[in-house]
Formats: sequence, C-alpha cells, structure tokens
Amino acid sequence: MNTLADLPTQGQFVSTALLADGALAVRFTPESVLEADAAAYVLRAFEPVNGEGTLRTVELLREAGEYVYVVAKEGAVALVGEGGEEVFIHATRFAGERTELNAKEFREALAFNIKLYENAHAAGRKTERKLERIRELLYEQARRISVKAERHESTSSVGVLYSQHAQFIERLLRETEV
Repeated sequence: MNTLADLPTQGQFVSTALLADGALAVRFTPESVLEADAAAYVLRAFEPVNGEGTLRTVELLREAGEYVYVVAKEGAVALVGEGGEEVFIHATRFAGERTELNAKEFREALAFNIKLYENAHAAGRKTERKLERIRELLYEQARRISVKAERHESTSSVGVLYSQHAQFIERLLRETEV
C-alpha cells in the first residue's frame, strides 16, 4: 500500500464518490471550512475490489451526512462512520492528497451551518417558552401559598412550612430570570 499523504485525523464528511477508469475516488471535507488551512482530501483507490459495491456503501455514508474517519488498516483503507460502521476499501494501491475546497462544498457547508443555526434557534425558542410556562406555574403556586399562609400564624409549624416553601419558590424564580 502506498503511503497516504496527510491522511485526515479528524472526522470528515464524504463530499463525493466516483468510480471511473478503474479507480475509486472519494472526496472528503472537514466539518469547518472557515479555518485558514481547511482543505478537501481526495482518496484514490486504484483497481478496487468490488468497486461498485464499495461505491454504493460510501454513497450511503455520504447521504447519511455522518462524520467519517479515514484510517489506513492492514493493507486497506477503512472509512469508519460515527455510528461505528466500517467500510473497507481494498485496492492494489492508494493515493491521497489535500486539495482546495470547491464552490459546491462551500455552499453545502453554508447550508449545513444555516440548518444548525435554525435548529439551535428553534430549540432556544422552545426552551424559552417552557421556561416562561414554568415561571407562570411558580407565580401561581406562590400566590396560592400566600393565600394559604394568611390563614395561619407565621410562627406555627404550618406557617413556617408555608414561609419556607414561598422562599424556595422565590429562589426558583430568581434562577429562571432571563
């Protein structure tokens, strides 16, 4: 097996996979394309064993959008998905190189980051609504305790209990302030 230049050590996304002229070419992109040294990595497997089947499996990894770790293993190259699945590429020889990212990869990275932002924003709004509902429930509970506490002496055991409960609710309300 040839030495693979600059084999990525971090998880990558499969950008494209192509089987042509007796070689399987798999192009990987990093999670962040904003880093100064961000680059794609192209792995070429010459005369791959079961090229069509390997291509289909690599395409499934690409479609899943999972991180893939590229590992040289026992005369082959393994693509290890973040879920633990492994795709072994066996070939007569391998070559690999870092190369510039292309416009399509930048667009895909931008779309991916926009989706992450939108999901995080939606989750934040949902959490904010839940927090507001919890605050409403705490205010209502504080009001009820206040009404009940008025019927008891503050030094009685029930009065002390209501007072402690009210103080606890006030602490919770302070903790949930935005």
